Amino acid sequence: LIVRNSNNDGFGTLRNVLYCAVEGSTVTYDLPTVDHTTLTEELTIDKNVIIQGTISLRPEITIDYNTALNGIIISSNKKLILDNIDIKTLNALNQSTFKGPGDVEVIGITHVSAQ
Repeated sequence: LIVRNSNNDGFGTLRNVLYCAVEGSTVTYDLPTVDHTTLTEELTIDKNVIIQGTISLRPEITIDYNTALNGIIISSNKKLILDNIDIKTLNALNQSTFKGPGDVEVIGITHVSAQ
């Protein structure tokens, strides 16, 4: 459950690791080698999961709205916990970073920014 690829899709990406994770898993990054993920399409969270960095090395999840129509979608009765993870959006106009009926909980240090 370690992200080893910063791309949107493929082996070792955040998307791939979340697909393989079981309910209640903690996903980490292969820090400092891989310290970010670039999402070029929406990411659906369909299980309770924690994405975890460290206080001194916070991975960044970037949502690129040049190609993504939506950001992170949280399914009903599911919770995404971000622990020391930064979120950045690129070219977001009216899109929400998080959507869906599920919950997002932020613990630790998390910066959310837009460019």
